[in-house]
Amino acid sequence: MAEPCATFHEACLQRGLLEDDNEWQQCLQEAGDMATGRQLRDLFATLLCDCTPSDPLRLWMDFQDKICDDLQHRLQIQNLRQNPTPEDTYDFGLFLIEEILQRSNKSLQNWPMLPLPQQNWEHAIGNRLIAEQHNYNAEQQA
Repeated sequence: MAEPCATFHEACLQRGLLEDDNEWQQCLQEAGDMATGRQLRDLFATLLCDCTPSDPLRLWMDFQDKICDDLQHRLQIQNLRQNPTPEDTYDFGLFLIEEILQRSNKSLQNWPMLPLPQQNWEHAIGNRLIAEQHNYNAEQQA
């Protein structure tokens, strides 16, 4: 007799009532080797909306580094954070994923197991047109 499962979700996976996320893991792994962070955020949002992964939190935890790999630099260039922590970077990534989801009339709140952005990035960014104008390499422009 098999050991009892810790969660109902785990029991359903074991019984074959739910599909596992191996396909989505492999998809993100392969894309992560050649795609940009922006492309991976789009892909992650697409997986959430169209593919109904069984454990989106696990996907986020496993691939958040690749999904947010461009954001530390972006936070510094846009003068949003001088020395962003990994938590700042991941939080900003969640904010950007939320923006992508909202274009499909969805929200991270549709997946209660996923974390929500904790910082007010909309306020920090302010006017996007001004932020885009500030997004330049000062050394290169000098």
